[in-house]
Amino acid sequence: MRPRGRGPGDPVTVLVVGTHGEAVRRYQVKRGLPRRLAFAAALALAALGGTGVHYASLLGVAAANRALRDENAALRLRLSDVEQQVAHVSATLDDVERLDASLRASSGRLEPARAAPRPRPQDEAAPASAPDGRSGPAPAPPLAPPAAAPEGRPASRAGAALGELRDRAERGAGELRGALAYFDAQRSLLDRIPAVWPARGYVTSDYGTRLDPYTAERAIHRGLDIAARPGDPVLAPSDAVVEFAGVEHGYGNVVVLDHGGGLKTRFGHLSRILVRRGERVTKGTQVGAVGSTGKSTGPHLHYEVRVDGTAENPRKFLME
Repeated sequence: MRPRGRGPGDPVTVLVVGTHGEAVRRYQVKRGLPRRLAFAAALALAALGGTGVHYASLLGVAAANRALRDENAALRLRLSDVEQQVAHVSATLDDVERLDASLRASSGRLEPARAAPRPRPQDEAAPASAPDGRSGPAPAPPLAPPAAAPEGRPASRAGAALGELRDRAERGAGELRGALAYFDAQRSLLDRIPAVWPARGYVTSDYGTRLDPYTAERAIHRGLDIAARPGDPVLAPSDAVVEFAGVEHGYGNVVVLDHGGGLKTRFGHLSRILVRRGERVTKGTQVGAVGSTGKSTGPHLHYEVRVDGTAENPRKFLME
């Protein structure tokens, strides 16, 4: 018989010999265990490698997330700035609307009010005009449309567009302020112009050369003679300060009003004086009464307008 040999599943005996007379140690290891250990080690290494790759990918994702967080924070700051610009534009446009309303109201006030019924003239009055001959401001050109927003992120484009809108709104507000200041100045000027007739009656002697009723010689008549009933009211034709109120040779009882800017009016032959020197009067205030004092042939008002001391035709200032 052939002696019995080792089978494939028989364990392998491993002897461990020590030094210095130590006892020999004997271990029995199954034949398939080393292969299984090697396979397990390979699997562990593979798992470790996969874990490392996954960790590296996670590091990349974390870096991307940090970049996104930083970008979001920057966008939030930018959007906050845009919101502030929107609030500024809204406030500016509100200001523009208020200025526009004021301007429209001023334009309405600039329309001349109807004067008192006009005395019957000997001829048609010349059209009224301002003494300085200034005309109104030329209409402002329309504001240019906003420039196209530059290429870039939405927040950047929105910020550029809002900045342009803000500039346009501020330019519009500046133009309206200038126009409002102009109309206020013109309204103040109109308030000073003697544009209404100072008394009811008939013009019996116009401004210019005439035959003097006392000497029958040709002479310059520096005003208008308005015939009226004695005691009829004489009204201030515009806002003014009383410069003189008293008696003057030839004119009898006289009131002189200073309207500012070198513009003055004179009212002669009054029966009564109802104002004092230095008193402020407004348009329509009664300053005296029609009479026949001084060098006069009958009850009437002698009315003059002087600019820088020179007599001007009162009809140049009168309006219907």
